[in-house]
Amino acid sequence: MNLYIFGDSTTQELNEDMYPQQSWAYFLRDYVKDDVNVINVGHAGYSLKSFIYSVDYQNGKVRENEPEK
Repeated sequence: MNLYIFGDSTTQELNEDMYPQQSWAYFLRDYVKDDVNVINVGHAGYSLKSFIYSVDYQNGKVRENEPEK
């Protein structure tokens, strides 16, 4: 099962050099079953609406943390 996370900076995963500062979505993987694939496409300044209408999404580009289709 895939669990998609859409959102703004509160869901965005930060670079490893920012650790331990991370969003709540980064730690969600620790609380779900192993058969749940958490796909976090959160990005600062985005919402679900702005993500769906973004050029990357409209062109079918795969974001770096989204699994290949």
